[in-house]
Amino acid sequence: MFHYKKIFNNKKTLIIILSFLFALSVQKNFLFQGSDVLLINSIKSLNFEKLSSDWVSTYTDHIPVYTYFNYLLINLFSINIINLILISILVLCSYSLFYINNYFYNKLNSENIFLWFAFFLFIFHEKSFFSGVAGQSILSHVYAPSIYGVLMFSSFAFFLYNRYFLSIFILVLAVYFHPTYLIHSFFLFIGYIFYLIKNTKTKQLLIYSFFYAILIFPVVAYIYLNFLVDDKLVSIMAREILVYKRIPHHANINVWLSSKDFQSLAIIIFALYLIRSNNKIFIPLSVVFGFSFSLSIIQYFIASNSLALAFPWRSSVFLMPLSSLLIFTYFLQSSNNYHVRYKYYYILTFLIVTSMFFIKSNLYLNDDNKNFKKKEPLYIYLKSKNKEIDKLLLPLNINDIRLNTGIPIFVSWKYHPFKNSEILDWDKRINLNKAFYSTTNFRNKIKTLETIYIVDAISHFVIFKESDNNNFIEIFNKYFNYKKYYIYDYKSCNFIRLKNR
Repeated sequence: MFHYKKIFNNKKTLIIILSFLFALSVQKNFLFQGSDVLLINSIKSLNFEKLSSDWVSTYTDHIPVYTYFNYLLINLFSINIINLILISILVLCSYSLFYINNYFYNKLNSENIFLWFAFFLFIFHEKSFFSGVAGQSILSHVYAPSIYGVLMFSSFAFFLYNRYFLSIFILVLAVYFHPTYLIHSFFLFIGYIFYLIKNTKTKQLLIYSFFYAILIFPVVAYIYLNFLVDDKLVSIMAREILVYKRIPHHANINVWLSSKDFQSLAIIIFALYLIRSNNKIFIPLSVVFGFSFSLSIIQYFIASNSLALAFPWRSSVFLMPLSSLLIFTYFLQSSNNYHVRYKYYYILTFLIVTSMFFIKSNLYLNDDNKNFKKKEPLYIYLKSKNKEIDKLLLPLNINDIRLNTGIPIFVSWKYHPFKNSEILDWDKRINLNKAFYSTTNFRNKIKTLETIYIVDAISHFVIFKESDNNNFIEIFNKYFNYKKYYIYDYKSCNFIRLKNR
């Protein structure tokens, strides 16, 4: 006869089950929203051949491993494999974080495990104690390269359990999927080395360092040759565009710094204080914190755009979840002497209620997918016109068109390139787009439209009906009339009528 204690007493099985429960509680956005546009290079040669002419496809790919990995899986299975990958990463995150905390205090019994997971569910969905500073986090409901930062948790877990080569390999793998983690992988690796030095494991140091250097060299060379070697003036201009125009909320410390970030700082420092006696956890984490905090302070005072775009504070996406959970795990120690009849039932009920609340809220109450559904009819309509529309110009506030329709577009605000010269080109396109949609002078609109066509041969452009005033209808012979939009065929312009305007 089945008995619940069989599961409770099998810790590994229990952790896997609870990790899957956590994964189910996380809302998954419908595909092709937000950062999903980074999949464009993975799918353009499959069922979206027309996307090969999208300007994004000409960008220098900053995440080639991520691109090729997804291409292989989508080609072998289907686009829906993305959902399975995301679930797997969520499970890996939960599993890795638990075993890091279990190393810190390995006497976590079954009821404490349930409490730990309930707290983990809570802080993940509440976000304040799980997310890093500067609006960055390691995990979200969107499939993006950044979620492979979870591999840093896995690396740390393997390090704690003495699987050093595997730990280093996984640490470097995170960088291959998302090169922004390069300096943070270095911080954590130095933390590993400091611990090994303190514990007189000097014989292996050269081997581990050589292993890390060999593995990390290809990605460092790729970044240097493709993104750092450029004209000095172009580099300066491109960095200014990113730091002050495109991503100041991530890159400009004077923009994102707030009282909440001092709360995060306090949590990390308090966690380091609590774990100070456990050198194997304390030394690597304190090294990561020390490098990250010091470079952030330097950036605050010298305002170096190059340092800003290295995102030294991004280590917080790794440190904050760990710190919050380590603090909670520390205080769980005192619960071992707490005995109540039917305690298993109470804790299991608490966990189920907590997880089901988030499962329900994420599937039914969260506005992300609801808002997307409200816009979806336009995407469906445009997709139905895929054969007639070769390239589209549309307002910057209409997002997620590319992958949802298979139609290339002129430019979008959401996805920018990373190579300096391409950033300048992107900025030029953004300015042209804004000039076209912001001016009320019809002749200026037409002139801007002509310049846009020279830059990239659009076939159609979208106009809100309320801003049209029938000007375009009078000179364009072909257009689609869909709800609050007119979608004009650029090549159908009647130049005789235009000349008479």
